[in-house]
Amino acid sequence: MSITSLLLRLFLIFLLIEIILFAYIISPIEFKIPNNTDGLIFVGLVFWLCSKFGEKNKRYFTKKEKYIVILGMFFIGFFIQTIFSGILIALTNISANVFIFATFIAGIMNLITVIGCVYFAKKRLIKLKIIDG
Repeated sequence: MSITSLLLRLFLIFLLIEIILFAYIISPIEFKIPNNTDGLIFVGLVFWLCSKFGEKNKRYFTKKEKYIVILGMFFIGFFIQTIFSGILIALTNISANVFIFATFIAGIMNLITVIGCVYFAKKRLIKLKIIDG
């Protein structure tokens, strides 16, 4: 699996999930979906894709690849979540200042999440003896 295919998979899967969640949110039928569902799905996707990369390639990211993957995953998750959050905010007439602050905080949390998932996926692969430590 290449880095490009890993990032493309994350983008397509997460975009599809966000579209589905967005459809549920704006639908007139009330569904019981927690507010942090997209964040939890994002964590699972990042961890799963990093693990799949290690399993398929029998190695983990090089230092250069790790930076590319972390930044790529961060920007993909942040971009998609910002777009859909912006649409929801526009529909609810919340102030732009609140949206900018919330986006900034969400960005920091996304970056921390991606770094943690990349780190723990490697630890898991080493523990399962799929890659060498």
